[in-house]
Amino acid sequence: DDGKLFHGSGVGDPFGPRCYKGDVMGCGIMFPRDYGRDSEGDSDDASEPPEVKVKMRNVMYLEEEE
Repeated sequence: DDGKLFHGSGVGDPFGPRCYKGDVMGCGIMFPRDYGRDSEGDSDDASEPPEVKVKMRNVMYLEEEE
């Protein structure tokens, strides 16, 4: 990966360091504050989704020891 952030086009903005073989990749989606999922069925009741615990580690800005 070239370390760029893409906003729906082929041109990326500088974002972070390059990635190399063996690096772990991830992605993210930013939803607008007023975003709401369409629910299936005729019910207008909003139900809470089940809590999902994900083990995640942000390593983007970790400094390597020299």
